[in-house]
Amino acid sequence: MDRQKYIVSKSAIIGKNVEIMPGAVIGDNVIIGDNVRIFPYAVIGLEAQYSDHRRIDPSNKKVIIGSGTVLREFVTIHMPSDSTTTSVGENCYLMATSHVGHDCDIGSNVTLSNSANIAGHVKIGNNTSVGLNVSIHQGSDIGMCCMIGAQSFFKGNSPPGIIWVGIPARPIKVNTVGVKRAGLDRVKSEDIILTATKFIRAAV
Repeated sequence: MDRQKYIVSKSAIIGKNVEIMPGAVIGDNVIIGDNVRIFPYAVIGLEAQYSDHRRIDPSNKKVIIGSGTVLREFVTIHMPSDSTTTSVGENCYLMATSHVGHDCDIGSNVTLSNSANIAGHVKIGNNTSVGLNVSIHQGSDIGMCCMIGAQSFFKGNSPPGIIWVGIPARPIKVNTVGVKRAGLDRVKSEDIILTATKFIRAAV
């Protein structure tokens, strides 16, 4: 791999069979797992952004991208500010122009649709899908197997297995299909569906 062609930092750690396309930028202390695909003009591991223009010392901070993840065109993933890691799990699919802010913890098998914007300090559980043009407020925590509908604004916490829609986002139903597709064992699946059902009933 010609690091200069792709603007890859000398301190970045690149796994096996990683495809980095022209125009991509990989910053300092980025760790990329095996079989990752990074499309043109994705920018991974530059400093966090703040409205007051403050700068964060990047020492001992890193961005981790799990194996099998795909980062499409113009995806941006920022370095952490308060913690040590911004992470995206394995087999995620981040569509064009989606953004992952500083200090986020994105699980495995997560999909971020085009222009999904994830603010800082957000946690998203495994097998969750975030729709087109969704905004997720800083500090939010979304459980596994959730779905956030297109153009929604989400703020707060969600247990696993909930479908949210609207501005502000509200819970509308249990993500039964998503839970079944996650390949969990029967006991775990039934527990998620039961807990999600109780949550929806209490929210109505």
